[in-house]
Amino acid sequence: MSMKNKTISGYARVLGLKGSFTPEDVENSFRKLAIKYHPDRCRDSRKTYCRKKFSGISNARVVLNRYLAEGLEPAPAPEKKAVRKYRKHVREYREHIDRFYTDWFCIKEK
Repeated sequence: MSMKNKTISGYARVLGLKGSFTPEDVENSFRKLAIKYHPDRCRDSRKTYCRKKFSGISNARVVLNRYLAEGLEPAPAPEKKAVRKYRKHVREYREHIDRFYTDWFCIKEK
């Protein structure tokens, strides 16, 4: 289960909460699911699944507690166009740095 692009209701669904909830509801639900999915309590054949599930549960707990305490919404995922632009920038910067060090230290490419 991916934790990207989730709303507060999505995080609440991860913890099995419906409707309105309190910090105590979040904590109780987290504890029940933590007992069930904690990687130290899972069989060896399910360790990977339990790690992933426990990570999602822990993340949902943190986000919901922040939401209830401070009213903060989770940050939206970046748009694909912005990610492509960033990757292009990183690639160009890396090429620039490579050229600089090649010229500065007189490194000959093979």
